[in-house]
Amino acid sequence: MGSQLKFTTYCPSYKQEFPWVDKSQLGNKYAFCAYCSKDFKIDSMGRAALVSHTRSGKHTRNEEGHTKSLNMDFFLKRNDSLNNPTILWRSLTRVLQIILLGLVEILWPKLSKSVMHI
Repeated sequence: MGSQLKFTTYCPSYKQEFPWVDKSQLGNKYAFCAYCSKDFKIDSMGRAALVSHTRSGKHTRNEEGHTKSLNMDFFLKRNDSLNNPTILWRSLTRVLQIILLGLVEILWPKLSKSVMHI
């Protein structure tokens, strides 16, 4: 009898410990990192592959950027939702709201000073 190799497949419970991980479109022997927008193999290492990816320099930098940036989920998620016009419209309007709020914060002091001089 020959020994068969066992492979690890993606497990949804990984998301509890690694909130950035998702199921890969490449199949169940891969995982997808939302911070890095990268698929990587987990078939031989399993959970250890997730730990290893977490410690990589690229992931660390992307995680820092993710935690410091505005909540721009539209840009971090896969583009599967781009096929749905309603989701696309809501996402674009949210991005525009964020941009406009930023502009108001920048311009408001200047506008209030110019109004006081009239």
